[in-house]
Amino acid sequence: MGLVPESYFSNSRNVLNLYFVKVSWGWTIVLLVPFIYYSNLYKKSHTFVLRRLTSLVVATLIWYTCTETFFYIEDITGICYESDTMQISRGEIPTKAACRKAGFIWDGFDISGHSFILTYSSLVIVQEMVPMLHIPRSDRNIRLECLYIALNAIVAIWIWMFGCTSVYFHDIIDKILGTSCGILGWYVTYVVWYPMPISPGPIHCRAVSICLDQGGSPCYSGAYPGDSEMLTEFSWDDQNIRRIFIRKVYTILMLQLSVTAAFVALFIFCEPVKYYIQANPGWYWASYVVFFITYLTLSCCRGPRRQFPWNLILLVIFTLSLSYMTGMLSSYYNTKSVIICLGITALVCLAITIFSFQTRIDITSYQGVLLIFCTVLFICGLVLAIILPFGYVPWLHALYAALGAILFCMFLAFDTQMLMGKKQYTISPEEYIFATLSLYLDIVYIFSFILQLFGTPERE
Repeated sequence: MGLVPESYFSNSRNVLNLYFVKVSWGWTIVLLVPFIYYSNLYKKSHTFVLRRLTSLVVATLIWYTCTETFFYIEDITGICYESDTMQISRGEIPTKAACRKAGFIWDGFDISGHSFILTYSSLVIVQEMVPMLHIPRSDRNIRLECLYIALNAIVAIWIWMFGCTSVYFHDIIDKILGTSCGILGWYVTYVVWYPMPISPGPIHCRAVSICLDQGGSPCYSGAYPGDSEMLTEFSWDDQNIRRIFIRKVYTILMLQLSVTAAFVALFIFCEPVKYYIQANPGWYWASYVVFFITYLTLSCCRGPRRQFPWNLILLVIFTLSLSYMTGMLSSYYNTKSVIICLGITALVCLAITIFSFQTRIDITSYQGVLLIFCTVLFICGLVLAIILPFGYVPWLHALYAALGAILFCMFLAFDTQMLMGKKQYTISPEEYIFATLSLYLDIVYIFSFILQLFGTPERE
């Protein structure tokens, strides 16, 4: 048995691989074409919508060029083997297709096409879904809402299958190159070329006149250079700007939580993956280092936090590292207890969010209370760390977990009201990355403390 035992998803003929990943670009195009059409009708110009749809032609050309290049590299670097040791002359069977057709084995430099297409498709879909953040709910229809839900679902499948590909298929260098090509393809398409005047038209509005719908409210203010200047033309007290800002933050937050939930599900339901991560704790510490560096960068450095696309790239890296850590923590607990704790966390966070939006109490003015709780939690954690080498004290650990859960519930209410505005302390709409980061950390920490408090450790 290898380090990672076989499972249903280690078989390349699993349902998701056969009917989704193998035709992943087809799924992406089928869902994106109608979504782009309906989400860009606010311009009331079919010429504009057509220009937006031509962006998918460019994306398809990039996908086709990359995949054909991967096939070509594998053909020119490969050798056909009749068996593990018997090599066949390259002149007789020069390509992978001919070798496979003859029933032999082809050994070439195989850049992971799955890693590429899953990465590229996910980034393209997320990028094209951005306008949904800025379409007033009154202007949406059932078709647009259904397409939006379907696109989020397909991204979740791509993320899941990317994790399975990372564990079961290809060498590490093949997967890194495939993923890098996917990120590079997205970057060249949306960051380098689309903002140019000769492009089909970027997703973000080129001028304030485009950014105003018929009611005079801004239809879009995305994470692109110049957006902060656009926002300064509207007061932060304006309800439209506030709604746009809150929608943007919560949409990004939902994507982050979806990724974290996918990691947790993969690590608790897939026994081979659980075995692998527990047998290799070095990945956890590497994730912790990445988490710590990206957290400090996003929290303390205003430039990277506000500059697109580096702010989103850092946020993605931060999310992946913290998701890995959360998934590994969950793998040491009973599956049922993890699911129960996830449910408790969801209900608690929903209740706190509703309370923060509805209450007249200004929680942002209670910074002193938060400081006291932080101090108590720090002292409790320090005592626990000192005592732990001499023996485990269950009641002290439970006290620490309870204090941590209460503290971060308070932080969640505090950060939610900071997001809302009109309190003693508010957060600028330009700081959507910082707002998302704060809420995401609060929720993940609430889950981790609730898991420590109510979770049942898995017996060896």
